[in-house]
Amino acid sequence: MGESAAALFLERRGFKILKKNFWTRWGEIDIIAERGGAVHFIEVKTRSGLRCGEPEEAINYFKLRRLRVAAEIFLKTRQSREISCQFDSLAVLVDERRGAATLRFKENIVS
Repeated sequence: MGESAAALFLERRGFKILKKNFWTRWGEIDIIAERGGAVHFIEVKTRSGLRCGEPEEAINYFKLRRLRVAAEIFLKTRQSREISCQFDSLAVLVDERRGAATLRFKENIVS
């Protein structure tokens, strides 16, 4: 549910979804999208409560390292010149009682 809501959220903000769940043996990228000539590697974290902390807190150093490796593999598959890219996060907080979700999008989580 979280990744579907995230993809719709991004499309409504002008992103073109290139790939969902891009998997390599070194890690997975939840959503790869493009906007304004830049490729965005987006980690989606979905939670139904904050008992385990904020969704973004699950994106640690090791997760970012795996994302970078997977992104490099994706970029090597593209037959184009140098591409601008960035890593973003999208937190999805689901309220199952109301059937609603709150989304928080953070761009450039890696400097």
